[in-house]
Amino acid sequence: MMMNSLDDHGTFSLSSLTTCRQIAGCSSMLDVTAARRRRSEFRPLKLLSNEDGGFRKSERYENLDNHGNRDDDFPHHSSVIGRRREMEDAVRVEVGFLNDNSREFDFYGVYDGHGGSRVSFECCERLHRLLAEKMKMEMKMENGSMNWERLMIESFTKMDEEVNEGGLAESVGSTAVVAVVSDDEIAVANCGDSRAVLSRDGATVPLSSDHKPDRHDELERIERSGGAVIDWNGQRVMGVLATSRSIGFADKIA
Repeated sequence: MMMNSLDDHGTFSLSSLTTCRQIAGCSSMLDVTAARRRRSEFRPLKLLSNEDGGFRKSERYENLDNHGNRDDDFPHHSSVIGRRREMEDAVRVEVGFLNDNSREFDFYGVYDGHGGSRVSFECCERLHRLLAEKMKMEMKMENGSMNWERLMIESFTKMDEEVNEGGLAESVGSTAVVAVVSDDEIAVANCGDSRAVLSRDGATVPLSSDHKPDRHDELERIERSGGAVIDWNGQRVMGVLATSRSIGFADKIA
């Protein structure tokens, strides 16, 4: 499983794609796709951002061990800072984060911060621990089955309460998407528009549904809460956020 987070996505225009096709000598869309994949994998990262009057290459964060050395063991994740002054996104991978003697569970989480990195980094440190505590309590029940919906809702709610009580979320928030994987099941939960996708035999299978202000049910929920969705360079909550849910800041303006 690979989970990536990316700020400030770059886009290609039709003319630039045509130019790339001519330069690469590609004659089919399949060839173009393969060429683009090779370029993205092997060429140095050349995104530039303006900082203090100068330009610098965007920073790239990859798997590192406790000593700062590259760790190529599976699973792997990478993040690109884009044009931000600081990295606002966080990724957490905990292989074998919980074991009930008969099953082992792995945890994967991606947190897309907005307004800063404090909430996303706090989620990165705490959410899997909160979920593990809830799961341990569930394991003590006689049947040992997991009520994933309740476990995820309680863990996400507790995380939101913690960042608000700690004063982290006055103008900062974070989306979250997490996946718990065992030998026989995958449980996925999300808050906001971070997305989980499963790759099966080369085909993509969506595992989450984005919380966006233009969703009918989300629009109704926001308006019932006294908020509004304003078309300001796209549908945004109170004209500010393009995601309708998050841990932290979004629930204050919705």
